[in-house]
Amino acid sequence: MPERYRSIIDVHVILQRDGEILLLERQGTGYCDGMLHLPSGHLDEGEPIPHGAAREAHEEVGVTIDPDDLALAAVVHHRQRADLARVGMFLHTETWTGEPFNAEPHKCGKLQWADPRVLPSTTIDYPAEGIRAWLSGTGYASHDWDGFAWSSLVRRSKRLIGNWRGHVETGGHAVIPVSAYMAAVGLVSLVAVLYIPETPDQVRERRAAGGTVTR
Repeated sequence: MPERYRSIIDVHVILQRDGEILLLERQGTGYCDGMLHLPSGHLDEGEPIPHGAAREAHEEVGVTIDPDDLALAAVVHHRQRADLARVGMFLHTETWTGEPFNAEPHKCGKLQWADPRVLPSTTIDYPAEGIRAWLSGTGYASHDWDGFAWSSLVRRSKRLIGNWRGHVETGGHAVIPVSAYMAAVGLVSLVAVLYIPETPDQVRERRAAGGTVTR
């Protein structure tokens, strides 16, 4: 019998004070360094979600939260790559003990309070999606699934074009009009530009240059 599918569970903590939420700048992690995210981490085996969220907040920003003071704000089904998806549980609170500080300077460059309605351009898309779902009241969002569907389409199309090129260049028997071949090349190139999900480094470079997210 095949093993049941399991997904990684992430816990994200929305600490809100005076209309702003707390963000952390990643540093030295190898993933989206220089960009902002919420206090967050992975749920441990056998750990209740509110307890995991309280633990991560304490580990990253030094505050103590009673798990009973955390309310579910949103759920995001995030596809990190073609073979890896994760479920993000976003929990909100305005009640905690202690003043937030950078408790993990080897992973965090700084703390930053921000208006959740106008997030900094360097906020990572995954937590930003959860924040938007919380603010809108929808409570759920999927992230990057459409992009990966397009990526799959582009890969299949490129393989098809490769086969066509083989016929055209080797004098194969398949009859492919040159105009159709060139149109297909152009279409796949356009789809690749518009829909293939960017890497974190590409997102950071585009935003540093003043670009915006259009997807």
